[in-house]
Amino acid sequence: TRAARAYQLRYLARRAISDRDGARAHRLIRAALSNSRLPLLEEPGKTLTTLAAALVFRLIGSGRKPATLSAELAR
Repeated sequence: TRAARAYQLRYLARRAISDRDGARAHRLIRAALSNSRLPLLEEPGKTLTTLAAALVFRLIGSGRKPATLSAELAR
């Protein structure tokens, strides 16, 4: 269903935020809300927090992405 897809996209947006990928997070949360507003109605805190974090990343940039394990081990 569209609501299930929206929840999945919101989850992926949260993972993108954890990965410090602001552009992907913003794209995913917008896609989630385009699919269904149900996550916003049922879980407004989590959805609005994700949206706010994605917008902040979009406004200030994502900063340095975390290094991969292999790059860290090579140091």
